Amino acid sequence: MDIAGTPALLTGDLPHPKPAQAHAQGIGNDVTVLVFQVTLRVDTDTDKRVALTDCGFDRVAPYWDECRLIGRTSTAKNTTIELIPGEIGSAPWPYPIVTLPADLRPR
Repeated sequence: MDIAGTPALLTGDLPHPKPAQAHAQGIGNDVTVLVFQVTLRVDTDTDKRVALTDCGFDRVAPYWDECRLIGRTSTAKNTTIELIPGEIGSAPWPYPIVTLPADLRPR
């Protein structure tokens, strides 16, 4: 699938090895993915890491534990990073804190 840009809210069906059985058990296979870019990264002198994104989070209810770095491989240790929505009128503080590679940088 080609993505024309970010932010992007993508929806689709997850494949299941036994779709008829999953459906009979009421197991859903819908998935929604929010794809965004980091536009600015700041590390404070108190060792806090902050990343400005190119999207807002107020129209979705993300599972922040599932946040992943895509587009490149990183061997850096993971760290906690606070994500700040870059969209005007986005969700107010507190902002989500996610675990991502420490070498996260703007694209």
